[in-house]
Amino acid sequence: MIESVAIHAPCQESANSKLQTIRDPNLPLCWLLARSPFPIVITPSIVWEFTRIYSDFLSAMRSFRFSIKTPVPTQQEAHRWGDFHFARGIQAALKRAGHQTRIDLWTEWSRPSSEPDEIVLVIRGLQRYTPRAEHINLLWNISNPDNLTSEESADYDHVFVASPRKIPIDPQTTKSTSVLLQATDPELLREDPIEQTILRLPHPPLLFIGNSRRPEVSLSKELRLALSGHGRFTLKNITLGARAVLNSVLGEKSAANRNYSRKIVEDALQSGIALSVIGANWNGLIPRECILGTYAPYSSLAHYYRSCNILLNDHWPRMSQHGFISNRIFDAGAAGAFVISDYMPELKDIFGDDVVMYHDAADLKQLIEHYLHADNERGEKAAALHTRVIAEHTFDQRVNQIIGVVEQILRQRSGNSEESNPANKLPTTGISTIEQS
Repeated sequence: MIESVAIHAPCQESANSKLQTIRDPNLPLCWLLARSPFPIVITPSIVWEFTRIYSDFLSAMRSFRFSIKTPVPTQQEAHRWGDFHFARGIQAALKRAGHQTRIDLWTEWSRPSSEPDEIVLVIRGLQRYTPRAEHINLLWNISNPDNLTSEESADYDHVFVASPRKIPIDPQTTKSTSVLLQATDPELLREDPIEQTILRLPHPPLLFIGNSRRPEVSLSKELRLALSGHGRFTLKNITLGARAVLNSVLGEKSAANRNYSRKIVEDALQSGIALSVIGANWNGLIPRECILGTYAPYSSLAHYYRSCNILLNDHWPRMSQHGFISNRIFDAGAAGAFVISDYMPELKDIFGDDVVMYHDAADLKQLIEHYLHADNERGEKAAALHTRVIAEHTFDQRVNQIIGVVEQILRQRSGNSEESNPANKLPTTGISTIEQS
């Protein structure tokens, strides 16, 4: 903490303004002092402050080249993939931090570039990427937690996992692993005062956004590796894989309404309260009057989030099992939505009471009936969630944490890790070491 900074300025008002700027914890002190138009006298009590933020100053002086690898197959499908919008959020934050960035779709992973990449950040999907030794290789596991193995993790300089729960990764083979939750881009979710006038979008009281669910095809580990290019096809794994796919297809025809729906939608319908759903493949599964649309462009999501009274959210079973919080929570919070979600311990740990959770259909009905008529309480929780998300869960904050890890990797590679220096340790805000199982 800065105890004494003497500033000689033409007027006291200017001096006070400069002092306030220097006290801003979000700006590197070295950067401010180097560019100050006024003579600044530094007392001995702030010398340590210079040492502490010196690594931040060096980071600000260097621009990295990032390649973000996404599992999105083609440009034509990109707008329907949450992973693509997630990558765009990272890209925008990296650019704001002064770094060069490009997004590679799955088919572009191996394309040559005029400028060699320094850092590769892989958004892990179904496909496995093969890291190259000349890069700093980072992996961010935000979905499909069952697909990440210790062998794959060992190929990376650092693995980020979007779950605070312990992940089954062998500490003997994994170089470095830490928690990095998903995030949002508030710039894309700001309220536009003219959007409702121009678009004339509806204002549903109770809303769910998401497609109906198809049965998950359970493939063996060996076949998943073969499909990702890191394993061998055998008659056994091909036969078992074909059988799993065939059973899934036949199951769709014989029991479409058994596996296609989502529990939170079924539970909400049991409440008897009018529900609006935006998503694909709901025909025949829910009453036609409930279907508000089949697709909501990303540019319209913010409107729906903040205009509905209650936004419903759920998690894929495997994501919930491993503690991966839905990214919709972060986006909805940034937009100012009030959210009711299925129960998940990590939601309580991360968001406290800002996200309301339910346990069964009767519980959900009671919560919906209460909050539809509790405008003040609903507004307070929505505001609290918004404040928390903006303060702790933006892509700008995640990028700061990623750059901190990159700087440590560079120090380790140069043989100058200086572990005793507090400035060289991993950032602790929003990122922590995963408990190994």
